[in-house]
Amino acid sequence: MITLDHESHIYYDGDRAIKSVSQILSEANQVDTRFYTEEGCERGSAVHDGTVAIDSGDLCAEDFNGTELYMYLIAYEKFLKDFTPKWEKIEEIVYCKNLDYGCTVDRVGTINDKPFTVDLKSGGPSFWHGLQLNAYDLAMNKVNSKRILFLKKNGSYSFSADHSGESFDGPMYRDYWISIAKKNLYDTRYLK
Repeated sequence: MITLDHESHIYYDGDRAIKSVSQILSEANQVDTRFYTEEGCERGSAVHDGTVAIDSGDLCAEDFNGTELYMYLIAYEKFLKDFTPKWEKIEEIVYCKNLDYGCTVDRVGTINDKPFTVDLKSGGPSFWHGLQLNAYDLAMNKVNSKRILFLKKNGSYSFSADHSGESFDGPMYRDYWISIAKKNLYDTRYLK
């Protein structure tokens, strides 16, 4: 069974460490971390935690009034009202045995009876988001429609199906992710 050490963000199969999608993408120079801050990472994690609390019915956005998270969670509640998704998986840890990587899929479910894999972001759009979504679908052995839900600090959201006109559902992102993951697997197994 695959586990995740939340503090180090390392996945394990027993005692064996497994690379994450983010780690593989970073090592392949697909993620530009120059603009990442500790504060931004903490905010992103807190926004994720807040959305889980909303989905579980434990809290609502109003419970966060007066905090930095409030408007992001207002955006999430607007999305829920507008699209009424039926989530089947929330923050699900998944392992891709064939390509030996772990990931945590934000949301999997249906919207208007169509299957979706959705990743939540509180920052801006980037090319690698499409790679990440395709890695998730591959690990789950699914071919869902893929979207990024951008939650914004002004209380609005966007539900994006592409980056620069290239659909996340198209073969370009999936094929490119597979080539990156295969190279990583080869490097890990044979070039140590």
